[in-house]
Amino acid sequence: MTPNLYAIVVEDTAVQAALARGNDIAFYRDEAPDGTTGTYCRWFTVFGDSYNSLADVPDMDSTRVQFDVFAQTQNLADNAFFALRNVFEEGMHGHLVGYATDRDPDTKRYRVMFEFSFKNPR
Repeated sequence: MTPNLYAIVVEDTAVQAALARGNDIAFYRDEAPDGTTGTYCRWFTVFGDSYNSLADVPDMDSTRVQFDVFAQTQNLADNAFFALRNVFEEGMHGHLVGYATDRDPDTKRYRVMFEFSFKNPR
């Protein structure tokens, strides 16, 4: 299963600065609430599997998660990406496997998309 990503990011000061929403952060599983503004991150599980063995029940799962950061400027989107990347890598929670940027043609919001691979003990 996916690790508790919210618990990993919520206490990080750089993430708080990038995704602040009053006393919380704008970090949403699957999709952001309608009308969400400002800089925010949505994330979803791309796929997952377990470390299977013929001898034992698996003791670890592997999960690939995609994150999409949206912001009004490329700088704000990049700052949120760096904050999230750093909290996952520095805490050795997972590793970055790819990233890309684009801009939504309708909303003109900037997006940084990135994927992490997480290894989760059961």
